[in-house]
Amino acid sequence: MALASARAAVLVVPADTFIALTVIRSLGRKGVRVLGLRSPGSIASSSRYCSAVREMPRDKDDLSRVALELVQQENISHIVATSDAAILRLNRDRDVLEKHATLLFPPPEIVALAIHKDKTLELALRAGVPCPES
Repeated sequence: MALASARAAVLVVPADTFIALTVIRSLGRKGVRVLGLRSPGSIASSSRYCSAVREMPRDKDDLSRVALELVQQENISHIVATSDAAILRLNRDRDVLEKHATLLFPPPEIVALAIHKDKTLELALRAGVPCPES
């Protein structure tokens, strides 16, 4: 799903990290409208390239609902998740979210390989990648 119009936007979740700041700046410099979900005191959401900021829900289990509301209200075409916690929470409702926006984070089966280091190590060993014994 390409950015369909000049009004289409990208949602960065959470807009609290240096990774999020880099994403926001990069997209903003290309003329993409960027919105962020943030915690109080976040650095990324204060970027001049972040056109709007909303607070992260107090109940983290509401993240997908809040993201979906923003997608519908703000003409968001893409969602970028910038933390493991956000990826895990948004993936719980991936089937619903991806009907409304392009999700720019890996699906649960890929995330599991990266987050669970034992699975990462097993995959690396099967692929012939030298790994130190731990």
